[in-house]
Amino acid sequence: MNTEDISPNAVDTDTEAGRKRKGDSVSRQITKLRLKTDFDIRNMSIEYLTAGFKEGDFYLNEEYRHNFDWNRSKKSRYIESIFIGYPVPPLFLADNDDGRCDIVDGVQRISAVAGFVLGDLAVSDLTKLTELNGLKFTDLSARLQENFKKTMLRVIVFERKTSLQARKDFFEIMNTHWVQ
Repeated sequence: MNTEDISPNAVDTDTEAGRKRKGDSVSRQITKLRLKTDFDIRNMSIEYLTAGFKEGDFYLNEEYRHNFDWNRSKKSRYIESIFIGYPVPPLFLADNDDGRCDIVDGVQRISAVAGFVLGDLAVSDLTKLTELNGLKFTDLSARLQENFKKTMLRVIVFERKTSLQARKDFFEIMNTHWVQ
């Protein structure tokens, strides 16, 4: 065997000692990367998220932008899911030093609920809540409006110490490997 064909990082995994060294190396790498990422899991009301989005407290950092915008039908189906009480994917935000939060993943979901609550979206193409088709938030009864605004959504917030690169890596994984 030519020694030039052996990677300097190669570990003999055919022996117990080689597998242990490789396992130790993997553990160190995982620990190093985990120290760069910290997050908190929160529940936020649609009312709070909408106000934050409207005021710019939750904003889209162009570092996480992709060329995929939901049409009215997708936004409407998301609104329908919330009304029905289906579990929806969490939103991912990142705390910043200025007190605001980047929307790392979930801008389409936040903009859908904000657009609906602020009266910019009339829902359509609903297959379950067909009576809701064509209506805007202001067309609903006060009780339905209040119930919708008080609905809590799961939000995962990356803490300030999580690097921009770690956030970008996470966004890339969420939007290229899991979402089609």
